[in-house]
Amino acid sequence: MAKNIFSTGYTLGILGGGQLGKMMLYTARKFDIRTRVLDPSPDAPGQYGAHEFVIGDLMDYQAVMDFGAHCDTLCIEIESVNVQALRDLRSMGHFELRCWNTVVSVEFFLFRLILNDLQA
Repeated sequence: MAKNIFSTGYTLGILGGGQLGKMMLYTARKFDIRTRVLDPSPDAPGQYGAHEFVIGDLMDYQAVMDFGAHCDTLCIEIESVNVQALRDLRSMGHFELRCWNTVVSVEFFLFRLILNDLQA
């Protein structure tokens, strides 16, 4: 049976509060989904639409772990996130967690960025 996420205590976490994060928030608000955003900038556009805005380093293992522990689902708005924290959150069994834009996809993207830098 599918879990009801509308107008409930279900929390969508967004790693990155830039323009894409702000667009996700706009849509989540239409469905009355509770949202949290983690971003290093206190001026991030996503601060305005989130129920909770957390300032923190997306590459900091503990910051991502602490943030993700309070979310039912995580969306990744930016590729610069701590991949090990995502792996560990996904492997934890005490809450439901789906990492959208999967960890492997993020790792592959970061690998491609490194290759591009080396070839330049």
